[in-house]
Amino acid sequence: MQDTLSASLSVSTSAYNLRQAILQPVLAVGTGTGSMGLALSALPLVLHDAWSLPLATIGWIMGTQSVATLLSRLYAGRLSDRMGGGRALTLGLGAAALSGGCYLTALAPLWPQSIALALVLLGRLFMGLSEGLMVTGGGAWIIGAVPADRVGAGMSWFGLAMFAGLAAGTTAGTIIDQAAGFGAVAILTSTLPIVGMILSGWPRRPGEHSVAQGAVPWRQLFRTVLPAGLLLALSSIGFAVISSFLVLAFDQKNWGHGGYALAAFCVGHVVARFAGGHWIDRHAVRVSGSMMLAMETMGFVMLWLAPNPIVAMVGALISGAGFSLIYPVLAIPFARAVAPAFIGSAMGLYDIFFDVALGAGSIAGGMLTRNFPVQAVFLMAALSSGAALIMLASTSRHSWMKTKWDGEK
Repeated sequence: MQDTLSASLSVSTSAYNLRQAILQPVLAVGTGTGSMGLALSALPLVLHDAWSLPLATIGWIMGTQSVATLLSRLYAGRLSDRMGGGRALTLGLGAAALSGGCYLTALAPLWPQSIALALVLLGRLFMGLSEGLMVTGGGAWIIGAVPADRVGAGMSWFGLAMFAGLAAGTTAGTIIDQAAGFGAVAILTSTLPIVGMILSGWPRRPGEHSVAQGAVPWRQLFRTVLPAGLLLALSSIGFAVISSFLVLAFDQKNWGHGGYALAAFCVGHVVARFAGGHWIDRHAVRVSGSMMLAMETMGFVMLWLAPNPIVAMVGALISGAGFSLIYPVLAIPFARAVAPAFIGSAMGLYDIFFDVALGAGSIAGGMLTRNFPVQAVFLMAALSSGAALIMLASTSRHSWMKTKWDGEK
């Protein structure tokens, strides 16, 4: 079987237009994560204020999306291999539209609250399925659409579209909910993904892709993805910590403006994607990955030791910039190593490491804050990304970065 490196290099690098090649998946995933963000910011307020649910119950309802995403990763990867990443992305957008439809139906005055809550829960499950299909399918589409020497740039732009869409969606969800109510949010949540489906090429027939023959060699795929997945998991602990505890840490210090620190992390993330998307393809993974992990570690050390909010915000900015490119950097080796017919399954395995790290980081951080000041979670994040840095920097020269697939042996 021809490996991904040879297949990708068959894409003409002369007069190659990266933006044109990735425009469809980038626009499509941006609308999909925008739809996800709409409910992410508005739904908890509805559950608390309108339906008087306790915070613990709201947490469980919102968290079902992450569980559904984790459980959908391997299915999304296999579907991408069988039908193409573009089709998987389109189906993910369809699931997002169904999620909005569940929210809208739950608002009807026909149901008792138990039925309405069941519909909301179903909507969260659909959105979790949507996330798994969109991210894994879109990543597989990008890898199949770009040459091997542009994988990093393609994945960087794809990730930037995801975060930009999520940020825009959460902001718009808050504004629309305050101005027109959650019904308007639900309508937009169900219609925006349809726009994304059209942008992704639906209902036209998807382009040709390499179809997997026989059973998926999961053991070989896991061995190929495992080194990158472990490093991704260690680096992603910090993202879980930032998401869960940054604002709380500012509040505990009586600094205020914790939202600005979170915004600084996002700014660092976006700027690094713009500035470094093409740079990572021109340098060895070991070099670019070590630089990103060093930045992330330094940022979290600054957050841990910050004597004032300015230093903490700078630390958040630096950690965001470092974390930003780790996902695409570490995806490069196995994207070039795995056969095209199994790249979707490999992406699904890779994404699982990220999902597990988010859950583990939040749980471990919560346990740590029971006995230590909340800033201790940033030390935990620094130690985690520092461990990843040591692992990557001390690895013998690209010993874990294969360029040839042997899954058929």
